[in-house]
Amino acid sequence: MIIIYSDDFLKHNKENHPENKNRLIAIKNILDEKGYKTIEPKPIKNVENEIKNVHSEEYVNFIKSIRSNTILDFDTYLTKETFKVSIKAVEASINAAEYALDKKHSFALVRPPGHHACKNKGMGFCIFNNIAIASQYILNKKDAKKVLILDIDAHHGNGTQEIFYYRNDIFYISLHQYPAYPGTGSEKEIGKGKGKNFNLNIPLPPYTNDEEYLKKLEIFRKVALEYNPDLILVSAGYDTYKDDPLTQMSITIEGFEKISKYIKETAKMLDVGVAFILEGGYNLKGLSHGVLETINVFSFS
Repeated sequence: MIIIYSDDFLKHNKENHPENKNRLIAIKNILDEKGYKTIEPKPIKNVENEIKNVHSEEYVNFIKSIRSNTILDFDTYLTKETFKVSIKAVEASINAAEYALDKKHSFALVRPPGHHACKNKGMGFCIFNNIAIASQYILNKKDAKKVLILDIDAHHGNGTQEIFYYRNDIFYISLHQYPAYPGTGSEKEIGKGKGKNFNLNIPLPPYTNDEEYLKKLEIFRKVALEYNPDLILVSAGYDTYKDDPLTQMSITIEGFEKISKYIKETAKMLDVGVAFILEGGYNLKGLSHGVLETINVFSFS
């Protein structure tokens, strides 16, 4: 598995905030301990234009204009480094998607996360929607017709849903605690226009365990085999961990291994690559060990 990481991702930081640099430090430490190597993100030509294919020019320019520490909303912060870091996170996510299109599994260890970021605003710790931008890039620039996004973060990816709600070339599937932040993600939200029935929410009650989660993943496999995408992108949140401070789910470290195996087996059936793009996860043990289990599964047959 190709692991994309940069120390630059640590520069967007607010120490007393749940989404801080220690999340990536914990992951990097355990990967170093296990002997995993990472690579730096490769620059993407005219990357700001790629971001503006998903986000409004006004919003992108606003983030670019920030020169000091401030807040975007009640739980999302900005620093003077945020724009540069967010650009690099987008580049890493695009790199990961490119590898997946070439049938090479990858993991973009990025922050800030992205799946709550909407067309015209960031929220929920997210600035730019990394996975949405990577999906659009692949469809615009590469020989791909269909992308499947699987969101396994404990929170519903309202931004990703909003951006692709009227599209059928991107199938968005989300398993998430419900009800929970940000309040979206009901089964009734199925897409509109061309996108009708190409948006699938799988709400999960609090305290869903490994066995129950894997049972729901069977729906993902059925849809994936019918949709037959060119690649799978995963919004990889590990805040479904049983001791995460921001959610009430019951997934174990062993559960993350089983979930990763199920995704890998599904990709093998389709003969496609998978790119994981990091989202949430705020218990450092659950996050770091969960990511390690995913990388172990995708690094060894």
